[in-house]
Amino acid sequence: MIWLEPSVKVGFSKVDEAGKMLAGASLQVEDEAGNIIESWKSSAEAHILDGVLTAGKTYYLVETAAPDGYEIAERVKVDVVAKDVAPGENYIQEITMVDKKKTPETPGNPGTPATPSNPANPTNPTNPANPTGPTNPTEPSQPVKGVGTGDPVHVLPYVLLFIASGCILIAVLRKREKISE
Repeated sequence: MIWLEPSVKVGFSKVDEAGKMLAGASLQVEDEAGNIIESWKSSAEAHILDGVLTAGKTYYLVETAAPDGYEIAERVKVDVVAKDVAPGENYIQEITMVDKKKTPETPGNPGTPATPSNPANPTNPTNPANPTGPTNPTEPSQPVKGVGTGDPVHVLPYVLLFIASGCILIAVLRKREKISE
């Protein structure tokens, strides 16, 4: 019987301050010498490294670019542990990095506005024309004809047109049915 040690599994999660998974961060795992072991973009799920890291060694989770609206987090030290597991048991060492929201920049004081200067006096003001009084309306030469309430509306031609269109449509559909059979 041969006993194989299970591979070391480490899960890396990127979350916001509320603990919600945060997608879009550029992350990488580096060894103590700064060599990049693996890099990826965070998503709604943890990134699992299976059999890549060695138990008993130290690594660093580094964020190289934060999602929009977030600050880049400080690197996280990762001491990979050797966990005794039973056959068939699955153990993943969980590492979580938290991003803080960027604080909005407060605008600086724009200063005191300049005092407006006095507008120049007009050199040649004009007086308005003498207004004339109201005039009496004149009678129109022809009476105005408009649509009034109760005017007869000739609906019959429209109804006949609608019925004829329906009959033509039914005839075309029946003809198509016969052709397709």
